[in-house]
Amino acid sequence: HYVRKLFKDSSGGLYMFNASRSLVEPVVLWGSPPPKNEVFKQNDCWALRQGRPHFADDPENDLICPHCEQEIDKPYFCIPMIAYGDVMGVLHLRLHNQTRDQKHEKSADTVRQLAITASEHLALALANLRLREVLQAQSVRDPLTGLFNRRYMEESLDRELARCHRNKSKLGVIMLDIDYFKRFNDSYGHEAGDIVLQELGEFMIRIIRNEDIACRYGGEEFILIMPGIDEADFKTRVEEIRRNV
Repeated sequence: HYVRKLFKDSSGGLYMFNASRSLVEPVVLWGSPPPKNEVFKQNDCWALRQGRPHFADDPENDLICPHCEQEIDKPYFCIPMIAYGDVMGVLHLRLHNQTRDQKHEKSADTVRQLAITASEHLALALANLRLREVLQAQSVRDPLTGLFNRRYMEESLDRELARCHRNKSKLGVIMLDIDYFKRFNDSYGHEAGDIVLQELGEFMIRIIRNEDIACRYGGEEFILIMPGIDEADFKTRVEEIRRNV
């Protein structure tokens, strides 16, 4: 909403690195016409490649980023969004009406400076949001297995039980306990025991339904909450999980 207001005479896009940082993906596109809704590699943007803003005031003669060279016919900016030393993505702006100091209109230089300032604020805001998500995940996730922790399990169980009462629906709860885990730890060491717990956590993440909630209850004990499952399917799933474990 705000980039549209800041750059009324422009079209553009906000692009972010994906989780693996192998590709840059469009998050927001605006303007008429907007840039193409396509992913591209880091080296396809001169700003990301060089780690500094890239300005193409004359598309016919200036260096054009490969991610837009087939369609660009207006001056454009690519400005990397950097926060806390980390490049998060790029702000891409195209100037449709490049006017100079007319009343109520920004000159290209003013727009350029505004775009740099906006990218700095966007990068900080997005970095803080990402940090908040990480902290939120750490507060409800078990760091070893990646499953939800006991605190989240208790909250979820209360919520799902209340939903069952309201909707007259079924709820399945499975408790898993690794047999002879202490003996395994004593024989092979705690690092080997951690590997067993991690493998079980990854297995549970792979096999659960989208609506299921997999948790590490504590130690070698795990809880799997399965909302809306009937008794026959539940028994089948329990045996299937036991066998695969």
